[in-house]
Amino acid sequence: LNNQGVIAFNGRSKWDGNAVSSVYGSAGFTVSGYIYGDFVLNCSHSSDNIVRLDIILDGDADNMQTIELPAGFSGDVTLIEKLTRGKHTVQVRRASSDWGTTTYNSITYTGTLGEPETKALRMEFIGDSITVGEGSYGWFDNSDGRNYVRYQNSMTGYAAQTAKLLDADFSMLAHCGATTEGMLGVYNNANSDYTNDAGRKDIVVINLGTNDVGWRNESDLSEEYIAELRLTVKNMIQAVIDKNGKDVCIVWCYGMMFDNCLSMIEQAVNETAPEGSNVF
Repeated sequence: LNNQGVIAFNGRSKWDGNAVSSVYGSAGFTVSGYIYGDFVLNCSHSSDNIVRLDIILDGDADNMQTIELPAGFSGDVTLIEKLTRGKHTVQVRRASSDWGTTTYNSITYTGTLGEPETKALRMEFIGDSITVGEGSYGWFDNSDGRNYVRYQNSMTGYAAQTAKLLDADFSMLAHCGATTEGMLGVYNNANSDYTNDAGRKDIVVINLGTNDVGWRNESDLSEEYIAELRLTVKNMIQAVIDKNGKDVCIVWCYGMMFDNCLSMIEQAVNETAPEGSNVF
């Protein structure tokens, strides 16, 4: 995939020789050009669980196709069969945000690629299982751990739906069970390692706090814990500003599952956001 100028990378990924790999949801690429026939991807997935890939043809996300690859897959997979002659845009995105590394090695097609289509508005979503899109396929028995990613699709959750409504491209840094402190570490590490699609974002949505407090009420939390959480919230906001600039719009979300500590999270965000920043 090391063909500069004709491939746009979507979502957080990193170079692995001439291949591109990622552990994050929505990570993939877009190509545009006069292409036809079969569109084939050579890829691998180093995991003992499945991975899903979503394919969007000509920007039609409503008719997105999902392909499920088995654990340990390595080889060619035909993403589109018998594509008609003409100008087309093909987007391939990893639909899982947990369990294993997916590597895109090469693509095979007939035709000529040109400059890929990109969106003017750029967003990033940082979060936990809510952002991952866990539950997109309902709930399966997970007593043996084998179905952990089988009900996930990061391209059908609120992040992808929000980006679609705003006509934006987006990346995602999210893991099931993540806390604010945990994702602060992930964010800082990803900015160094997963540098594809790591440029400045116009909007960053942070959906964290659910796993910090769980089902507890604010009265169940010690003053020390609340103070530590406020500091972590402050550091998370500052890290996003440091990465994207002072004009970045930051939207902190909390309460999609339960809102028992809504006032505490809201106060922590409002009181720790730097003066003059665009934090909501």
